[in-house]
Amino acid sequence: MDIKGLWKSARLHMAHNVPERGPYMKILHGPCLRVLIVYYSYTGNTRTVAQMMRERTCGVLYGVEPLEPYDTASLEKTTQCERDRKTLPVLRYAPPLMTHYDFILVGCPVWHQSLPAPLRSFLHQTDFTGKRVAPFCTYEKGAGNFFADFAMLAKNADLLRGFAFDISRYHFVCESAVLLDASLAALGIPSLRCVAM
Repeated sequence: MDIKGLWKSARLHMAHNVPERGPYMKILHGPCLRVLIVYYSYTGNTRTVAQMMRERTCGVLYGVEPLEPYDTASLEKTTQCERDRKTLPVLRYAPPLMTHYDFILVGCPVWHQSLPAPLRSFLHQTDFTGKRVAPFCTYEKGAGNFFADFAMLAKNADLLRGFAFDISRYHFVCESAVLLDASLAALGIPSLRCVAM
């Protein structure tokens, strides 16, 4: 197939490989995998990791957002209340269709030793039947119960080994890149060079 044929094929693939709603960015350079990267980020650290994943997998980014943003002044009290009462916030966007993807990477910061309520809300609405799912998290004081709790909430997922990123380290971004390359290789996702669309 000539270069025009490859580009046409890639564009058709991209048209069928994006979430219907929500913030996302598709990237393309060479062959594409059907990878979805779902993340919730409050301060931007988890978003940074998700963007690094996008650059390496030619995947689709999907940012989870609560309809009502958190008030920074009362964040600790609000999130603790959500955890104690097991309340789930309404999300701004509906989850993308999982049928479009083979690999799904799902990540967030660790709050109160577990998953923040917005990501719990996403998982509550999502069925991963037949999909390979790998969780990831960012943390300052350890991953806590993140992986165990994620495993209980990811309905029908073919759960793969997850990975965690310590944002308290001075060389957080550089060290995360090394860890990410090794983790993706272990999952069988080759590292690709991609550009933003």
